[in-house]
Amino acid sequence: MIIYGTRMYGSYDAIDGLGVVSTRFIHIFWIPLIPIGTIFVTGEDEDGYRGVDLPFSIKAAFATYVRTFALLMGVSTMFSVVMSCMGLVTLVTAGAGMEALGAVLSMGVSVCWLSFNLMLWFGTGWLFGTASKARREQIFVRLGLDESDFAE
Repeated sequence: MIIYGTRMYGSYDAIDGLGVVSTRFIHIFWIPLIPIGTIFVTGEDEDGYRGVDLPFSIKAAFATYVRTFALLMGVSTMFSVVMSCMGLVTLVTAGAGMEALGAVLSMGVSVCWLSFNLMLWFGTGWLFGTASKARREQIFVRLGLDESDFAE
């Protein structure tokens, strides 16, 4: 069975007390493939998301791709770390000397790669999570609200 459809991904350019910018993607197996629209989400109900359509945000789509890459690579790297540990245990119990060094190096590289993917995941959220002043103004204009009603 193939799981496909559209789904909202990401929560970027957040404005406290109001909402977040999210991008609708066509997905297969929940992996975002093609961005089809950007929405400022103000809430969610049983019918889906409530919000206002915004002009397409390349930043939100890019951030979603980066986070998806980091998640997929992080999961595969964790598998690699487990396999390296299993190989190391097998080599050590078999009495291998220098051969175990390869498993240790492989595990070290995998842990470094996992750390990089974690930095990508959390760094993207930190970098794109809150709306800049100019972006806030654009969103307020699009929503037809007065920014002075919402303190930073």
